[in-house]
Amino acid sequence: MKKVNARRELLSLLRGFFATPIITALSKNGIIEKILKKKKVALSDFKKANYNIKFLESVFNYLSSLGLFRQNKKIYSITSLGLKVFKRRGSFHLLHSYRSFINNTDLLLKKKHVARCDRVENVIGSGLTNGKKFFPSAIDQIKKNKLDLIIDIACGNGEFIRNCSSIFPDIDYLAIDLSSKALSETKSMMNKMKKKLKIKYLQSDGLKVQNWGKYVKKNYGSKKKILISMWYLVHEISKKNKNNVIKFLNNIYQLFPNSEIIIGEILDIDPKILFTGKDISIMPEFLFFHEISGQGVLSKKDYEFIEKKIKFNTKNKAYFDYIDKSRKNPSALVWHLKGN
Repeated sequence: MKKVNARRELLSLLRGFFATPIITALSKNGIIEKILKKKKVALSDFKKANYNIKFLESVFNYLSSLGLFRQNKKIYSITSLGLKVFKRRGSFHLLHSYRSFINNTDLLLKKKHVARCDRVENVIGSGLTNGKKFFPSAIDQIKKNKLDLIIDIACGNGEFIRNCSSIFPDIDYLAIDLSSKALSETKSMMNKMKKKLKIKYLQSDGLKVQNWGKYVKKNYGSKKKILISMWYLVHEISKKNKNNVIKFLNNIYQLFPNSEIIIGEILDIDPKILFTGKDISIMPEFLFFHEISGQGVLSKKDYEFIEKKIKFNTKNKAYFDYIDKSRKNPSALVWHLKGN
């Protein structure tokens, strides 16, 4: 077991309490985007936005003390560390979206509170995070395909569709999500795009294949080449039961046997292994908030079992973010399945 610097660990644990809500708030208000664009900002740059400049100055001074800014009087220049942190702001959104659980830990321990995820913040964070690595991997796998329709189940804020649009600008798109807030975020993103897509929106539970499948058959009956994408949907379906996923995928196969599927997921990892990689991975926190919110993240072995039981065939499988030097324990998966 590696030697632990107790003081450093303590400071890291304490610091996250402040840093996460601060960076999330700066991102939500467009401040980080402005900083990334200009690389150097003055407090006066934010006066027109009617922010509390005195408070903002305190925030910038604090982030300077953490090494994210280099301060010269009232001018703040982003450092190389700040650049890396702010580009990964999606991870802060994701963690902060579960603040209802963390802020009410005492009440949850006593069964006196029902916590919920902030869905809007969650889908924004997911889009920002996935767009850097996982979406490009998926698109690289499908870019040579001739597609008529992409169905994005649990579409979040529409970031995957936006990424696909540069490769498939003229095909049909269907955005599906159970959350009206998520669909609203997707519509907002689509409206900001210069190239207007042929896209429809459907509020539906992704698990209920017959419901959204009927809609697809009715509205896209002539479409032959379909790609169905699902990002971080499987862990909501599984309930820690592999058979739920097998049934779900085989139900899709029954309706769309010629379709292709892209699955993006995080992977469950043993806590002992997580400890060895906690300095390079946020997975302890990701797995924690998925567990306390009742989501069933599956392991690499679980997916290997599922692969043997479904009617789809594996076209490609890419693993990401190994948390150990042996590269035996990836924390994320992008899985490309193909029907007949």
